[in-house]
Amino acid sequence: MTDIPQEDLDRQTATSEAELDRFLEAAFKSKVLPEQRAGGPPPDTIGDYRVLAQVGHGGMGIVLRGHDSRLGRDVALKILKPRYASDPAIVSRFIEEARIGARLQHPGIVPVYQIGTDEHGEPFFTMKLVDGRSLAALLADRASLEDERQKILDVFLKTCQAVAFAHSRGIVHRDLKPPNVMVGSFGEVHLVDWGLAKVLSAEESPSPGGAHDASASDFAFKVLRLGTPPVSSLAGEVLGTLAYMAPEQARGESSGVDARADVFSLGGILCEILTGLPLYTGATRSQVRERAAKAELAPALQRLQADTIDNGLASIARSCLAADPDARPKDAGELARALEQWFAAVDARARAAELAAVEARTRADQAALRAETERRARRTTTALATVILLATLGGIATYGTISNERRKRAAGTETVIVDALQDAAVLRAQALAGAPQALELWTRADASLARAVAA
Repeated sequence: MTDIPQEDLDRQTATSEAELDRFLEAAFKSKVLPEQRAGGPPPDTIGDYRVLAQVGHGGMGIVLRGHDSRLGRDVALKILKPRYASDPAIVSRFIEEARIGARLQHPGIVPVYQIGTDEHGEPFFTMKLVDGRSLAALLADRASLEDERQKILDVFLKTCQAVAFAHSRGIVHRDLKPPNVMVGSFGEVHLVDWGLAKVLSAEESPSPGGAHDASASDFAFKVLRLGTPPVSSLAGEVLGTLAYMAPEQARGESSGVDARADVFSLGGILCEILTGLPLYTGATRSQVRERAAKAELAPALQRLQADTIDNGLASIARSCLAADPDARPKDAGELARALEQWFAAVDARARAAELAAVEARTRADQAALRAETERRARRTTTALATVILLATLGGIATYGTISNERRKRAAGTETVIVDALQDAAVLRAQALAGAPQALELWTRADASLARAVAA
């Protein structure tokens, strides 16, 4: 293998990673015309698909927008870069990537539709076309760490559930980071870029029955994915994104990288969601790699202690970021369950707070009702006494001064007054007894008193 100066390798890798991140941000939505494709336009057709545009490219592959005329839909069409199309090892890895994607039938993982070869015998595969934005873009657009936190945490939980499904099938992603999480226009979440995925052996798989033959997929560790040629040596190569990488992966320990490495990367994503910064930073890739290999997490763990960060979420993140793989959750399923329990606890606290507020409002309403009842009781008692006095005095005066005929009419009026007063008294008694419709009873009692006064 030709020795490459470390400084040149750092520069080349950093440039290639930046290109890949831009590709992932634009993945499955770019409208770049075929004529604008670097290095010449793609063919007009590949297999049975008409090529519409180039979406982007990574280290070994190119993603195109293709149209399936048979089903009348657009698809994401992935092909190898021309210089790799004749390399049997890279072709094998490319096919393995497609097979891994096809094996993972989950709503959070972009499905692979078809794999085939074009008229030149070069491989391609098609996937679902997803319009949306990456989690990295959502994080970058936040006005503050609290902005849309619930929405972003929901995206993170769905990501963990998708990774958990992969782990249950004996597959680890090995390049989990915000640019590889795509959020669709309708809130759907898709985990993309399985180019570094590894199929675990029986000894490595945390899930019974989830292991497969890992020999083919482990070729990922034999390729410098981001633009550098394949190499024959397995030891010491570091693939993935260092800012979210588990220490054992950063040290190039291919045999020790299992589901717990993905858990570490998920912890790194959660740390960035909560604190606004990735786990590791540095001026050069070598510096970042050294920090990742040594698990220099003190600055990140310090940020997680901020008063504005929920203690439960910070605890979950810290458990994922343990330097010792054995101290982490064993797989993403265990992490997803911890997050679901945190969400349930938050919902329970919110419901309890809402119930407490309702009870407080109810107590205030009852106090107001008692005050209103007492006020009306005093007013009605005074009115009853006044009406009775007026009626009695009026009756005495009437019987002493008017004729028999007028006395009869006055007696009828007095009957009306007495009936109205009796109605008012009955309604008052019911209201004072605490009947559910107390306010209505007081209103009716007031009406009866009004009839008595009018009579």
